Amino acid sequence: MNCLVVGRTWEDQNECIDYGLNSHPPAPSTLEIDYKTFPGDIISCHTVKPWSSFACSVECSQRVIDSALANPTKVIIGQSELHKLDDDSPLWESAIVFDHAKGHRHPDGNSGQFALWWALESGYENIYTCGLDFVNDKERIYSINGMIKRYSANVYKVSNTSWLPVPIKHWL
Repeated sequence: MNCLVVGRTWEDQNECIDYGLNSHPPAPSTLEIDYKTFPGDIISCHTVKPWSSFACSVECSQRVIDSALANPTKVIIGQSELHKLDDDSPLWESAIVFDHAKGHRHPDGNSGQFALWWALESGYENIYTCGLDFVNDKERIYSINGMIKRYSANVYKVSNTSWLPVPIKHWL
């Protein structure tokens, strides 16, 4: 079972602009490869894209809610005290919610890291990453490295632009 975890893309930037959210450009490695052709499950961050099977997010903005409503059970939310859902949030009904308060321990500071955790937890054997670059984020890289070591999956990045501590490997 193979999957590709895709970080921030042009679609994310455009969605943020459309929803009036803070925006920044896509992760550099998403510009280097055609991730939409991956032959397996694609996990995008924040919202389900036309080319993705699932989306993982710690963000609970209206764009994430709208994606979950349009794609029931395809959006996975990492809730914690840092990213709290309102009791009446439609995400409780339309998304899969991992909640720290209910004993689910997951990374909650970044949607890309949460998506990688979810892929590992879901039992994918080979996990490719594109757009999880974490450039200059040594603390997050350290945390991710420890997280990856707790699982038996093979984790790869598709570009040396990414600072993930994993080998470069393409599925092509």
